[in-house]
Amino acid sequence: MADQSSPDVAPDTVVPDVVDPTDVPVPPDDVPVPPMDVPVPPIDVPMMDTPTPPIDVVSDRPSMPDVVPDVPSEACMRPGAIEMVSCGRCGTTERFCNAMRFWEYGACTNQGVCVAGTTAMLPCGMCGTRTARCNDRCQYEMAACTGEMGDCVPGSTRRTSAGCGAGESRLLRCSAMCALTEIAEPCRPNPPADITILLETAGSISPVYSTATGNLATMMSRLVTPLLAQPNTNVGVSYFADFDFSAGTDRPFQGGVEPITDPMAIEARLTMRPNFGGGDFAEATLEALAVLAGEPIHPRITMPLMCSAGRQAGGCWRAGAQKIVIVVTDSPVHLGPDPMTGADSMPYTSMITPAPARWSTLRPILRTREGISILYLWAGATMTADTSVLQLRRMATDMGQPDSDVVLVGRMWNMTTFDPVVARVRALRGI
Repeated sequence: MADQSSPDVAPDTVVPDVVDPTDVPVPPDDVPVPPMDVPVPPIDVPMMDTPTPPIDVVSDRPSMPDVVPDVPSEACMRPGAIEMVSCGRCGTTERFCNAMRFWEYGACTNQGVCVAGTTAMLPCGMCGTRTARCNDRCQYEMAACTGEMGDCVPGSTRRTSAGCGAGESRLLRCSAMCALTEIAEPCRPNPPADITILLETAGSISPVYSTATGNLATMMSRLVTPLLAQPNTNVGVSYFADFDFSAGTDRPFQGGVEPITDPMAIEARLTMRPNFGGGDFAEATLEALAVLAGEPIHPRITMPLMCSAGRQAGGCWRAGAQKIVIVVTDSPVHLGPDPMTGADSMPYTSMITPAPARWSTLRPILRTREGISILYLWAGATMTADTSVLQLRRMATDMGQPDSDVVLVGRMWNMTTFDPVVARVRALRGI
């Protein structure tokens, strides 16, 4: 039986052996060259992948074009066969054995963000850089941000009274060079400020609020009172712990009081706080932040804030107010960012329906909601930058804020503990 993979050849045609082209004599110019009558079938050869050189500087979340499978052009044995094979950046593609017995490849899908085994230097923070290594899943694993030399994170905004008249401020936007040189909003009368103190009240942090420590009295005198003394400022209180994993003793969020100016009502909400269980190591911090940002309230949150008429739901903010949330916690964050990679980490161990808030989807919402800034007061037993503190710092820098917006206050608060926080609020407001 003839080889079916060979092209049809007339019986009287002699196919010579393949020889070195340099050994074939060239006919004189006046001798016509007979036409070749053996048709050569076209061959559909898949495009070859070109190796990508190392990347020096790419965006914080690099996006690379699809690449064709890194496989040699090869023949296949069974026309019509279809297979799934690896391609590109840890992706997959479908290949099809055509009638000419060569593989045809489809698009490479489900790829990662980088080429496994490569290293890149990525921009971060205030014009700093971090080393990123691409693992065997084609995802970056990132080191800490170093070499920051700018004044701000590109794209972030800051309100300042510089260049404005008395009682006025303007909003500046940070340029790509990490300098506050772009005017996002011209000078206008200082907007009001609504500040919510968001207290974690899970079991691990309850000793911090004990009357024996005097911490809450210190918070009133050294944080709440100085904030209320700032022009047109209201202060509220709310609470958070976790989704209910311990027989009715947990809530991911509970409303206390909307931002107001009554110090006695604020103090009452600090001292008469609920006591939640907490369930596990991490807490539902993101769910509480989602509520305050105005996202739909999860059905497991049965006691949201009760808002006065005209207030914006969720955080009960006044219209046009600058919004600041001060989170007091000693726990890591469920579905918050991994400090190194930024990927959602610390998932819940039980199914929650609807799905709870996660950093990858909540972060852009928080960044686009005008006027929201988040400060974190770390009340953990350790005053070092452990994994939980690094996670909070990552959340701050992901919001375009400096990682110094995570303030280590520890378990015992004194007369100067909150001074940096009060000063930071003034700076955010430009007063």
